[in-house]
Amino acid sequence: MKPHSPGTPYFILSLDGGGSWALNQILALQQLFGPQVRGHAVLRQFDLVVANSGGSITAMALAKNMPLSEILNWFVTPEKLRKVFVRVDPFRRLLHKVSGATPQYVAARKLEGLRALWQEDLAKHWFAGQPATADELPVTLNDLHRLFPVAGPATRKPHFLITTYDYDRDRATFFRSATDSAAQTHVIADLVSKSTQSKQDIVSIPEAVHASSNAPIKYFDKPAIVSVKHEKSSAVREHRYWDGAVGAYNNPVMAGLVEALCNGVPLSDMRVLSIGTGNEFLPLADPTAPGPPSPYCKKSEIPGPINDIEKISTSILNDPPDAASFTAYTLLHQQFPVRPENLRLVRMNPLIQPKLRKSGTRQEWVLPTLNLTDEEFSKLVELELDTTDPQDILLVKKFGELWTQNEIPNQPIRADAELQCLLGHPTFAEARKAWQTLQPPGHGPA
Repeated sequence: MKPHSPGTPYFILSLDGGGSWALNQILALQQLFGPQVRGHAVLRQFDLVVANSGGSITAMALAKNMPLSEILNWFVTPEKLRKVFVRVDPFRRLLHKVSGATPQYVAARKLEGLRALWQEDLAKHWFAGQPATADELPVTLNDLHRLFPVAGPATRKPHFLITTYDYDRDRATFFRSATDSAAQTHVIADLVSKSTQSKQDIVSIPEAVHASSNAPIKYFDKPAIVSVKHEKSSAVREHRYWDGAVGAYNNPVMAGLVEALCNGVPLSDMRVLSIGTGNEFLPLADPTAPGPPSPYCKKSEIPGPINDIEKISTSILNDPPDAASFTAYTLLHQQFPVRPENLRLVRMNPLIQPKLRKSGTRQEWVLPTLNLTDEEFSKLVELELDTTDPQDILLVKKFGELWTQNEIPNQPIRADAELQCLLGHPTFAEARKAWQTLQPPGHGPA
């Protein structure tokens, strides 16, 4: 990787997993950069892009240089989503309804869909209408940085880091565009004068995303099978992977910080934009309170094999209690707490969350906005990351738009028991303003 100049801001874009809910990442990027801006113009604002699962699909579409409007259209078009979420046969679907544990989707078909997304009009998007040769089109993740077109000395040429989980080695692992990253085993071996057979693993861009986006048990039927070329031996072997969330990287921000640290970037130079896909954070219902429980509170669940399998299979997608963001916040700053205007970590993530209304000694949980009905709020709580139903997708989009209009709360880095923001930014507008203050003059797409 290019040596970092101390004192120079180093910008990191971190993209959470979240399946079809990743459309909310595009809504956020549109607010920051404009709806018609192309992916390369966004990526040129960053030195490193780290992504998991649904966020890796966002990163792939940005890397392809699709306009943000077209990426959003991909996420809100059921027919396109169903190329990734291809259902298993009806009999297994029936078993899923009975047990809650049978996977719903075919992993191998997901790879086909991701390849189709990457290849469709690749040359047209990548070159943005400019003449060029096929040799300038990226195939592998390693190609992305090498071939990424710069647009003047003020723009950046990003590296990419995709998180996944090695099914057979039982550990989190990473695919990188940087063949010489000091976080890699073979580079570390050279630094400590040890011989090693380890070397950079080379994978295609769709296969890296496939490995990152393969949530197990409840979602995909098998581990993602990926052809990995080992650079040292030139041998190509098939490896198996689960979603990076299994390795605790559904919010991959810490992977980005560690990658930058290993390559000589001081924490004081890092500027991080972390974008989620949407989370649910409900107050717990008080079983001793008089009257019926609030419809906006979370009820206690009854333990048992079926319920616990469901809970375990979805827990990898959560971030309790916002651990990754809080850890990154703590590492990035020399003092604690930090005033919002001095934050170098900006977290953008919409929350399905009520607000507390107080009147004298009386208080109650109510809808966060009058532009959301009780039925819509309850539906959002129930919806899962794999939704491809047209009406449900429109509801997720409405939820994201209300968030960017400051009617839905933004995820704080830490909140109190009343769901009030203690650390971070309580609204999208405040988070956007904070990110804009971190940009040097003239920074950003035209």
